[in-house]
Amino acid sequence: ATLVPAPRDLPPDPPPARLDAHLRGALPTLIEQHMSLFLQGLQRRLDRDLGRVFDYYNGLRSESIKKLQKAKVDAARERLRLEAVTREYHAQIADLRQKYELRVTVELSQALDLAMPVEQLDLVINRRKGERRLSLAWNPLVRRLEPLPCEWGDASAPVRIVCDDALHLISPAGGAPCQECGKEYCRACHPRQCPRCRLCAR
Repeated sequence: ATLVPAPRDLPPDPPPARLDAHLRGALPTLIEQHMSLFLQGLQRRLDRDLGRVFDYYNGLRSESIKKLQKAKVDAARERLRLEAVTREYHAQIADLRQKYELRVTVELSQALDLAMPVEQLDLVINRRKGERRLSLAWNPLVRRLEPLPCEWGDASAPVRIVCDDALHLISPAGGAPCQECGKEYCRACHPRQCPRCRLCAR
């Protein structure tokens, strides 16, 4: 039988900061996938309630506008009523968003450290004037290459792209355009904010 190598022959454990960054990047997507059906139902109920609130207060607003168009109506009083309807509408929307707000707390309860013999393959990435060398592992149990890592953290995505600056391997979401300014950028290079508009990364 093949013996597992002694611990001194194994590669060193990843730094805690690197492991923490990887988990923080991977967890949101994994949680969203796991809760997708629940989140879809929650969104449907929110959209339904938002629609009902809009229909009700839009009816009140339309009624006030019609009254303002009449010559004999007390315009000042009706404008105050219209302002009150608008305030109540926004307050109801805020209440609904608070009611449907969802927070997920994740705590690490167990970890598995698995050591097994694998075949190492060298991979050379060339992009523009940059070059980077990586090692890939051939898993003999499942008889296939282990997936390429996502250095942003989205381990669930099967596709990897290479960033221009540091040749990071990231999922397409990790190189998506900024939702504010539209610039495509690498979230592994800039995990906190967009390098162009300096707004929080999304």
